[in-house]
Amino acid sequence: RHSGVAFVAPGPKTVSCAEPTTLLNPTIMSAHAHRDRFILLDLLRAIAALTVVLFHWQHMLYAPGQDSVSPLLRAFQPGFRTWFVLYEYGFRAVDLFFILSGFIFYRLYADKIANGRASAKTFALLRFSRLYPLHLLALLLVIQLQWLYFARNGAWFVYQHNDWWHLALQLLFVQNWGFERGDSFNGPEWSVSIEVLMYAVFFVLCRYRFSGVRSALVAVVLGLALYKISPMIGRGLIGFFLGGVVCFVFGWLQGPGLRWRRLVTWLSLLTVGIGFALVFALPGSLLDVQVISRISAIGASAEGHSKGRQVLAMLSVLVLFPATVLALALLEPLLGNKLARIGWLGNITYSSYLLHYPLQLAFLLVAAALGVTINPNSGLWLIAYSVMLISLSIACYYLFELPAQQWLRGASRRFTNVQPASGQAASRQSLPSAESNPHRRRFPSAL
Repeated sequence: RHSGVAFVAPGPKTVSCAEPTTLLNPTIMSAHAHRDRFILLDLLRAIAALTVVLFHWQHMLYAPGQDSVSPLLRAFQPGFRTWFVLYEYGFRAVDLFFILSGFIFYRLYADKIANGRASAKTFALLRFSRLYPLHLLALLLVIQLQWLYFARNGAWFVYQHNDWWHLALQLLFVQNWGFERGDSFNGPEWSVSIEVLMYAVFFVLCRYRFSGVRSALVAVVLGLALYKISPMIGRGLIGFFLGGVVCFVFGWLQGPGLRWRRLVTWLSLLTVGIGFALVFALPGSLLDVQVISRISAIGASAEGHSKGRQVLAMLSVLVLFPATVLALALLEPLLGNKLARIGWLGNITYSSYLLHYPLQLAFLLVAAALGVTINPNSGLWLIAYSVMLISLSIACYYLFELPAQQWLRGASRRFTNVQPASGQAASRQSLPSAESNPHRRRFPSAL
């Protein structure tokens, strides 16, 4: 008895439960992959990752032992006037990641889990092989680099709770589930920890047949209620299951009724255009030193205390980001193929997200060893760092992430004695998960 069937797009030929295939069998995955690839969502995910990287460039201003920096010092970062919103509110790109993940997972897994065609074991293995190898590698890098930084400076870099308890939480991937006393080790990875929790909630809901749009809306409301108590978990629930709602809307628009599809596409584009115009235009008229001080003091922390800022943030999360995902998904048939050549940017999102903080540590340590002073307010340093990060992420994706996924999933197939169908081209090394094949990925991968 097999644990499930491969996820393929609906087409003339479907795979029945009786056929000898599983989610871990790569043979089936390329059958209709080209029909379900969302290049535009790949690119959106890449932009969101770079936004988070830019937001965290402020780490380079931190003195040893500091976990924050003066708003006035941040105001002198490269291009601050132009990219004010990204420098001060770039952490909101994480909410966009959650929405993208919800869209992807509802699209790929919801029906299969609800119908019993995707087992908990298979689902967990796919997620573990996708996320954990690089998580562990990045954690080991941070431990070593933080130790060197502490030995030189007598204090930690940015994230201060680097003890055995928080190491155990990191190893279990539960570092931000409420057991922590603060951010630790590879701090930006908190969102990946929350996403793992969302996977578990999602699987349980779908397994017990709560996979419909109503259940997703209830989860969003629950997230709004939890936001004050546990902001990180609240953000995860809101974003992930709002992405599920977007997926249902997208699926409804794929039915008959081209007029409705065009109308919703234009309304989504109008919402996105007006929303981003306001987000980028309004702060630009406020950029004098005194106002920068006030705005930054309110908006610097992820939780903040300004009701106005929270209202604007929620409008972005509840309206602007979902409309963006829906609009790009609807525009995929029109623009996707034209942008396919740069779709590889979506492949390196996870690497860039997990490695950008260790690279900052390495930057500082190497510069100190060479007697070089890094000027965080210089655009040249930011460009050099960005080029190094993208290069490192590309190398990591192709030389570590994919081989690790292939080995883990191959080992699982051998352990369960499930063999790929004969005639498979071994050189293709197609993986069962949508995010794991660099050339024919069906959906953008989750962070």
